[in-house]
Amino acid sequence: LDYGNEVHSALQKIVQVQAKLEDFPTDQQKSIKNGLSALKELEKKFPGLKIVSAEKYEKVPIKSITTYNQKDNLIFGGFLDLVFKHNDGFLIIDWKTDKDDKKASVHKRQLTVYKKMYSKLYNIPAEKITTCIVFVALRGSINIGKFDSKIEFSTRDSVFATFEEHLQHVLEWKKDPKKFIKELLEQEDQELLHQIIKEKLSKKT
Repeated sequence: LDYGNEVHSALQKIVQVQAKLEDFPTDQQKSIKNGLSALKELEKKFPGLKIVSAEKYEKVPIKSITTYNQKDNLIFGGFLDLVFKHNDGFLIIDWKTDKDDKKASVHKRQLTVYKKMYSKLYNIPAEKITTCIVFVALRGSINIGKFDSKIEFSTRDSVFATFEEHLQHVLEWKKDPKKFIKELLEQEDQELLHQIIKEKLSKKT
């Protein structure tokens, strides 16, 4: 987690011309170079690429981006790593330092929500916004010291429906916390923290 935060911060500073590659430790430079190389590729694909914002926190009322009518004013927010404007629209980039791309579908779902949020906030047609994940530290299950990179575009807006389903589930938990506890206790998760939480809850129910 620390490594990911450090690489994120380094890339943001370099893109904003606030630092140079040489300012950062050698172990971070592998990922930083991958990120900068990916940006070079994206510049070719999106002519006129110019930075709009970096690591900016954006938020909107949930009811403004979903089909659910909620009485309470729940807010959805998130940090957008990089937003660029180009000759034909906007590009939202999300840096990832995952060791593999197994969670790509989850990351894409997150970006689809960011896309909808950005479209709503700045009155930009959704079709004018492209989103992509840039993996900068792919190294597989065995780390041999080599870091690969990969650009993955989120092209299916239909995945937003999955977010809405999950959101509805969370809202149901909010209305009935006992339902959340019941479902949590029924899950067969082997992580130690989850086991401890289940044990504590079981004693109270």
